[in-house]
Amino acid sequence: MQLTGKKMNSSPDAPELTSGHVHIWYIPLTVDPERLHDIQAILSDEERDRAGRFIHKTDCLHWTAARGSLRLILSKYTGQAPDALTFTRNEFGKPALEPAASSLQFNLSYSQEQAVLAISDQNPVGVDLQFMPASFDGSLLDWTASPHEIEWLTSIPPDSLRQHLLRLWVRKEALLKAAGSGLSIEPTTFSLPPGPAPLSMEFDDFLGKSRLWTLYDLSEHDPLMSLAACGEGHIIVEKNWVVT
Repeated sequence: MQLTGKKMNSSPDAPELTSGHVHIWYIPLTVDPERLHDIQAILSDEERDRAGRFIHKTDCLHWTAARGSLRLILSKYTGQAPDALTFTRNEFGKPALEPAASSLQFNLSYSQEQAVLAISDQNPVGVDLQFMPASFDGSLLDWTASPHEIEWLTSIPPDSLRQHLLRLWVRKEALLKAAGSGLSIEPTTFSLPPGPAPLSMEFDDFLGKSRLWTLYDLSEHDPLMSLAACGEGHIIVEKNWVVT
């Protein structure tokens, strides 16, 4: 991993979140069926309704485990019961805890049987996780890379292009989620700094305010994960979460 600083802590005890630190929780989404009922019980009616709309049972199970884990972990930071937590969203869909005065910032991403959660005391954060596709889809280049990025991406040997392109995607997705604008901004309309992480750049948040962001790569291999955090010089504290 390429981080400014990192620590590993697998303890599920109540965490201390220090200014300038970002906690990264790695969450497996395989859940014992007997535990699933307990997880469903802490979800809101709206969340249970959404879970019930998934066509495939596996998708429902993974979403339920991800959402339940989010509530369980956030409850350790806030001191509130997991089923008592309430969420709000900005105009582009980024979730936040109510009340709005809370300084806790978080962002969750999941795919297949893995999730990653970023938590910060005050600075907005965004995280993205993507598994490598079985085959290369050339259209990904057209809706991910800016014209400037396409120039250097097309010069990369085909056998490594897929990983470079997916890395670009997870970095951009993490940045857009951190900024709170999501895909209301097309990834092709801006370029990221080249080179290995950490990378710093100015980028507007969803309110149009220019901020300094730093991008970190959380993994080198499948699944690829990237973090975007407002500011620079963060200390990344990695934690493992297991739903038992």
